[in-house]
Amino acid sequence: MDSTWIESVSRDDNTGVVTMTTESGRAYEISGMSESQLESWHNESSGGSYFNTAVRGKHDIVRATNG
Repeated sequence: MDSTWIESVSRDDNTGVVTMTTESGRAYEISGMSESQLESWHNESSGGSYFNTAVRGKHDIVRATNG
């Protein structure tokens, strides 16, 4: 995935929660996303566009807290 503001996206296999980390270091937890949706996100040419069209407003997103 190429993105100017998303640094990484990963999924916790135990909880199914997807964590998106931005270039600024903020982390967000996204629930309700399947493995196939995450794979589609990773295969997109624009990670930000995918987030705006397929994630935002369709999944629960909360800012992750540190420890």
